[in-house]
Amino acid sequence: MREELMRNGAPNLARCIQCGTCTAGCTVYELDQSYNPRKLIQTILVGEAKVDLEKAWLCSTCGICTERCPKGVWPMNVMLSARGLMVQGSKGVPKERIRSLYSIFESGFAYPRRKGLELKRSSLGLPDLSL
Repeated sequence: MREELMRNGAPNLARCIQCGTCTAGCTVYELDQSYNPRKLIQTILVGEAKVDLEKAWLCSTCGICTERCPKGVWPMNVMLSARGLMVQGSKGVPKERIRSLYSIFESGFAYPRRKGLELKRSSLGLPDLSL
């Protein structure tokens, strides 16, 4: 898998020194510690048999990790390449990502809005999120 990722968008993968800078600046990691770019890259580099590439779909593609990486590994590209491998393989795009895409087309929001959230916003004097 490592070689395949290096051929398909992540040529600098082997430069990773596991410093953790990518994870330290990751906006997704701040919200969900199960997404850890450094650990995902480590499992790919050491060739672990079971790599959870599904985690690559959590990447927001903000690019902070790529900007901060001292070795030019381009962690965001690693995640995008991992997604590509899954789409080309038998896994495809996770259903929840497809649902989010349809939700964006229909409402402008990635996830369905909850009535409780709208009531809470109203009680705080925040504007309605209607489009």
